[in-house]
Amino acid sequence: MPVAASDLPCWQETPADLPAATAAVKNAIRERIERSGRDVEAVYAAAERRVADRVAEIEDELARGQEPWPEIDYADIASGAVTPAQLTRLRQRGCLVVRGHFDRDQALAWDDSVLDYVERNRFFETYAGPGDDFFASVGSRPEIYPVYWSDAQMRARQSDRMARVQSLLNTLWKHESGGTRWFEPDRHAIYPDRIRRRPPGTDSGGLGTHLDPGTSTSG
Repeated sequence: MPVAASDLPCWQETPADLPAATAAVKNAIRERIERSGRDVEAVYAAAERRVADRVAEIEDELARGQEPWPEIDYADIASGAVTPAQLTRLRQRGCLVVRGHFDRDQALAWDDSVLDYVERNRFFETYAGPGDDFFASVGSRPEIYPVYWSDAQMRARQSDRMARVQSLLNTLWKHESGGTRWFEPDRHAIYPDRIRRRPPGTDSGGLGTHLDPGTSTSG
């Protein structure tokens, strides 16, 4: 039986009839929207206008030679010198380029380590998993490797420099309200992502538009 959570149905266990449960949630969302005095079409139209405004804003920045995403130096993150204006732009764009995140020599050493790892394990000759030949299809050497636990990956994930950047990003979320602390922004869970390596001269357009939510099994 569904258990009330706000005014939307939810279940403590996976419903036996998933299509019916999905329909119930959708209907409840529609009813909530209608109680606000709007309808689903109006909500979609408002969202589309906001997206169009952001696209126009980004196109204007590109036309003026500006990068549409924020860039912050790691040194500023480490010293606490990131400005409110930079944080505002980070919230607006939802992404960040960190300059100088790792020393160049360290990054090159990890890159060499990754290449040594895949070559020693004869990755290109032996792996034949599904869905990992996208880049080969566009004339480029494969750039995404389903390798998760190499030494270089683990050292990067567990480094203090990575933890500092993660803490900055975590604090952008509301993590405390009404006397409840919902999560600790300085406590991190490791996400075992795959390796993506795009060598100089790569002519691939990269991955197409896609969703990679935490509920998916892809890296």
